Amino acid sequence: MARTSSSARDWTVPRVGLLVGLPLSLLLSLSMPQLGNGRLWDALNRTLPTKITPRVVVVGIDDQALRDYGPPEFWPRELYAQVLSTLNAGGALAIGLDLQPDNPGLLATIGQAVTEPAGQAGIVVGTASSVAPAAGHGAEPEGLSTGLTTLLASRDGIVRSYQTALGSTAAPQASFAWQLARLAGKVPPLDTRRRLIRLTSPDPGLEPALPLRSVVNGTLGPAAVQGRVVLLGDTGRGAPTVRGPYHRQIPQVQMQARLVTSLLSAPFVMFPQWLTALLGALILTATVLLRRLWGFWLAFALLALSPVLWLAGILLPAVTFSLCAALGAGLVAAERAWTLRRLRAVDPLTGFGNRVALTRALEARWRRQGARPLGLLLVELGGVQEATRQYGPEAADELLIDLAGRLGRTKRRNELLFRWSANEFALLLGQDAAESLTRRAEELRQGLEPLTFRDVPLQASIGVALADKDMRSSAQLVEAARRDRTRARSLSGSGT
Repeated sequence: MARTSSSARDWTVPRVGLLVGLPLSLLLSLSMPQLGNGRLWDALNRTLPTKITPRVVVVGIDDQALRDYGPPEFWPRELYAQVLSTLNAGGALAIGLDLQPDNPGLLATIGQAVTEPAGQAGIVVGTASSVAPAAGHGAEPEGLSTGLTTLLASRDGIVRSYQTALGSTAAPQASFAWQLARLAGKVPPLDTRRRLIRLTSPDPGLEPALPLRSVVNGTLGPAAVQGRVVLLGDTGRGAPTVRGPYHRQIPQVQMQARLVTSLLSAPFVMFPQWLTALLGALILTATVLLRRLWGFWLAFALLALSPVLWLAGILLPAVTFSLCAALGAGLVAAERAWTLRRLRAVDPLTGFGNRVALTRALEARWRRQGARPLGLLLVELGGVQEATRQYGPEAADELLIDLAGRLGRTKRRNELLFRWSANEFALLLGQDAAESLTRRAEELRQGLEPLTFRDVPLQASIGVALADKDMRSSAQLVEAARRDRTRARSLSGSGT
């Protein structure tokens, strides 16, 4: 059977589109950084902050406190004891000192202060590295622990995620925030997975902050810290800062407070990388197979779905999925453009190249034929008009499709088939076949016999032409083949 352009077009979309698109979608899903999704999640975090009862409060070491008491690394044991005593008396659930000490001496001073105030709150000291809490000062006091800072910056410099632990899976080192969440009665998983930091309402920008002076002087308001996790850290002008989801520098202790709030809340559900890659490939496959504009509609639908899933605590990588859908739509559009361009040079009945395609092929081969000659065969089917008169116009199409199938089965490698006119076909020979042009024409004639349509006899007339040095263009080669075909038809005495 002859190929048709419609079948070729239907097969091109899934074959080419999927073979090209699936590796691209997998590469996109597996290697694309979370930058695009991170910006989407930033927008959702700011627009739809989590509405929960505040359970975290910050005690800020502001510029006034630094002038009054000096930097925390020089505070005496008595000052630490006073601060811890006041927070304990206020009913703090847990106390975190985000001081980032890099020497055991300060930790030892805090450890000594822990033994003085009475209270139930556990105390955690945030450290920048693993430092023994009471090195040289005996065992670590009861109620005091340390934790590492695990705020993670994305490639754009924004801190939007964290880990609950650092180090190896076999021996993880708990983070500062994880230790506080544990003391507050919540025990999140202890691992090195990246998790998103929540913004909370009513104040998603910053957690509530109390001045250090009111803590030292014991002038806290009623229930200011009762039942809450308290973080003590630098909020002055020279405080260590990080770039938060609002694209502004904020004190590190404030980001730590958000991290603790995230751990005390229900965690976001994130798609594992393998599932993201699989769904991305399925989305691209669906858009390629559905064709039309479904890919763009699907991309918009996925972006619209992300706020709904966000409210349910699910982080949809909608940007990645939308890009996969858009990629599928782009492949469909590229295939359409290629198909339209191809159809201008393809015969819709047989799927062979048409007159335009033959002209292009002849010109291309004419320029590079070199010392080897170029051969052309023109095949005309006689008896088509008689078959049409007896059996209707559909007979002509049936005859031409049958002839195209026969020609396709006899075609050799490096030979090209074209439909030259209504009942004419052209066979552009490879250079080797052109040297034995007459023998090739006879093989083709034998391959086409016998030719009949029901009770109507048919005849195939074959004209041959070989380029020579006197021919100046490919058009002269075609004209020579037509003259030879006319002579062959006259000799056979067949009609059209």
